[in-house]
Amino acid sequence: MQDELQSEYGRIAVVTTDTPEVNGALRAGLGARFPFLSDASREVASSLDLLELTDARHRPFLPYTFVLDSMLHIERFWCGFWYWGNPSAHELRESLREITKRQQPTFEPQAVWARGTAPLDAGLDAPAIWIREDSQGREIWRGVHDGPALEEGDTHSHGIDGKGLWLVHRIERSPDRVAYHLRREGL
Repeated sequence: MQDELQSEYGRIAVVTTDTPEVNGALRAGLGARFPFLSDASREVASSLDLLELTDARHRPFLPYTFVLDSMLHIERFWCGFWYWGNPSAHELRESLREITKRQQPTFEPQAVWARGTAPLDAGLDAPAIWIREDSQGREIWRGVHDGPALEEGDTHSHGIDGKGLWLVHRIERSPDRVAYHLRREGL
């Protein structure tokens, strides 16, 4: 499922009780292109109450799966202590579909493209967002802007998809939000 997630700008991360060296070998063996993080000391798992209490000797994690939205809020979670508690690929897709539908106005693109872009308050609920547009000003995708303020004519890079620089075409403001409209033209 990593290819599907990456094509839709999703990210995966795994946290284990193994050492970084073991995680590296597992990651390589699986052909995973996402990070495997180590909590060998169980500090994070213990503070979040994610340890399995039935094995005091090995102190394994409870096998949780979390789906987070663009603001890193937990959208849904599953506890796989019992096999049936693990999410199916279908359940993961459904959760991701609901997040995308809520946060990306272009989930229904024709309605948005008839106007060019969706209203400023549509989709992501963040104080600063960027809106990628095509050369005709039609919205493609929104994301949270967490860097310094931008001005028209500035460039903005997106490391998430490796597609380089985008030009700030215009800036839209309301009392509680700013949107940087980005286009590839002129670069």
